[in-house]
Amino acid sequence: MGFETEMRGIPEKYKKEVNDLIWKFLWDNKPNQIERNVCCLNINEGGMGMINIDNFVKSKQIKFIYKIINSEMDSWNAIGKHWLQKYDNKFGVDFFLCKCSDIKGLDIASIPKYYQDAIQAWNNFLGSCSTESKNDILDKNIFGNSEIKFNRNPLFFQSFLRNNIFKINDIWDKNNNTFVDNQTIFNRLDDKRNWISEWAKIKKSIPENFVKKLKSDDNEKIKKSLGLKIDSNLNIRNHNNKIIVPKELKLKNIQKEIRKPITPKCQFKWDTIYEKKFNWISIWYILNKIKCKQSIIQFQWKCLHNIVYSEYRLQKMGKSDGQCHFCKNEIESLMHLFYRCHKIKHVLDELKHIFNSIFEKNIVLVEENLIIGVYEGEITENLLLMNLVICILKWVIWKTRNYIKYNKSTYREAIVITNLKNELRSNIQMMIKNPEVRNLYNIRKLQLLLDTL
Repeated sequence: MGFETEMRGIPEKYKKEVNDLIWKFLWDNKPNQIERNVCCLNINEGGMGMINIDNFVKSKQIKFIYKIINSEMDSWNAIGKHWLQKYDNKFGVDFFLCKCSDIKGLDIASIPKYYQDAIQAWNNFLGSCSTESKNDILDKNIFGNSEIKFNRNPLFFQSFLRNNIFKINDIWDKNNNTFVDNQTIFNRLDDKRNWISEWAKIKKSIPENFVKKLKSDDNEKIKKSLGLKIDSNLNIRNHNNKIIVPKELKLKNIQKEIRKPITPKCQFKWDTIYEKKFNWISIWYILNKIKCKQSIIQFQWKCLHNIVYSEYRLQKMGKSDGQCHFCKNEIESLMHLFYRCHKIKHVLDELKHIFNSIFEKNIVLVEENLIIGVYEGEITENLLLMNLVICILKWVIWKTRNYIKYNKSTYREAIVITNLKNELRSNIQMMIKNPEVRNLYNIRKLQLLLDTL
């Protein structure tokens, strides 16, 4: 697939087939429970790290363009260089098409379809990889820029380009913090036809926030820098401003830049329910750092995304009366099942006893800790251990609930505590044998927890 993408491109119908196969496998031929864009987020952002076929194809095309730009003429890149340099003679700029983030208005119909798609992917990538400090703004291209438009169209003025008036720096008077005067532009242009109209359009097209920033005294960034940046020589640089050579450019880093920003809906939901702004960066990070059985981690991930089929959720689908299988009185929501149900109060007391024994201090657990986790403060061994035990407890409660539901059994308090201790014992014994765990957890604390059980 990688070879086809880089050499010839993949027809849309086959991309769709591959995409459908992936998502049908993931959700077992059932409707997607979470947006696909969310699933494609990194694990530390609340996603699954799933591949986005479109972004994968674009990242391969972008890397291929970058390899062509940064290589000497050879048999393998001769055709590519020819098409990428299609407008160089007209505008007097090397790789002009690759220095644009918007080529609307340029005729590229004669370029083969594969290179059209690759150029378009590169243009979009260029538009997403820009920081906006004062120096960055001065270094921005005026022409073919997705941020600098007149009547929603990018500018392409041949007379300005052929006289090396290409960047904002070329039209900005740093001493007076304003655009250069008309006479300066007039003197620099060889072809003066229609120059007044074109010059007026350029000044009007420069965004107000750019002008405001250029007139200010500070050089702070308007918005936070992204991971990658493309300089005026078409070199891709990392966050440390180091040039990345083509062979070291990772596809996942490209995909991260071109991915549309999206926030999982569950974050808004829990923020609204508990009327506070949770630190979701820490919450997802902690979940990813917990080392135990994968089924337990997956269950907590589903709880956070609110896709666990509680009786309350099934009731809304018309498939249940919504009644809790423990107390038989209340509606079984996640909050009820893991905290509010009076039948599990003794389990929570046991959990507090375990924490008090390990950490030698009184631990207070509120409802949000059982649903979201313990995330406040510095991420320490103790914090990871607390979240580990909470995740295991929730898994045990859920399995007990399912046993009662499907086996028509009755609830007994001792069963949950016994299952909790067995599950904790099993996971801790597995963790102690894992070399990775030694870098995350205090082995003495794990052993103490094991002895407590």
